[in-house]
Amino acid sequence: MKPIGKDHEAVKDLRRHRTKGTTPDLLVCDELGILEKYIGAGQRDMRPLKTLIVCDELLTSEYARGIFETLESLAGDVFAVSEKTYELIAEKKNSGGLLGVFGYREPSLEDFFKSGYKRMIVMDGLENPGNVGTILRSADAAGFDAVLAVDLRTNINGDKCVSSSRGMVFELPILSIDFKTASEYLEKNGYTVYLGEPEEGTRYDQIAYDALCALVVGSERFGINAEWFSGPHRRVYIPMAGSMTSLNVGVAASLLMYEVYRQKG
Repeated sequence: MKPIGKDHEAVKDLRRHRTKGTTPDLLVCDELGILEKYIGAGQRDMRPLKTLIVCDELLTSEYARGIFETLESLAGDVFAVSEKTYELIAEKKNSGGLLGVFGYREPSLEDFFKSGYKRMIVMDGLENPGNVGTILRSADAAGFDAVLAVDLRTNINGDKCVSSSRGMVFELPILSIDFKTASEYLEKNGYTVYLGEPEEGTRYDQIAYDALCALVVGSERFGINAEWFSGPHRRVYIPMAGSMTSLNVGVAASLLMYEVYRQKG
């Protein structure tokens, strides 16, 4: 473990990343619960821990020290900083004195699909990182195999997505992809595409979902990309008794995924 100060390049890079988001493939996390999740996560190999930064003055609990001892053996570089320097790079004031910088080796389309994923949630053009995080958490809870991030308008590796997902970015296979590639591959490989619509189609709990299932949900502002409707698909809707015309996309996606889970177990 090497002591460094605020003028070290690693600290400068982190400060630039925090303020400008210059490296979209870089994931930075200083939440202990999420760092702990990384230790046993299914996609850990895809997100190597490049740098671990520790502030010993803040690393006061046995819980935090246990996480540090495990992560230390997984990290490429381990640096020690003062509390003052740590505050320059930490997102959260009470983060526990640990900060991890993770790279990302995104799988190729071929590698992603050869794994035989059956149930996939497709996030089409989502903008809100909180909704992305909610969907990732629900996908894990409802037993979905993978996530297609189609033409996202937010950074899935950004602080807000990582925090709201509670570490599911480390757990779930996620592929960032464009609409054309996603739709062509799903059709070619026999997936039934279910489009979540506010009103049209079949009620979501009155349809039998196929084994190869791709649920598509769109942003609350733009909805689902209209091109999805040109290909083979089935529309499903969630009934609403009140005056609202649509649900929050994170809530809607969760309901749809849990219905698939209820049917398929």
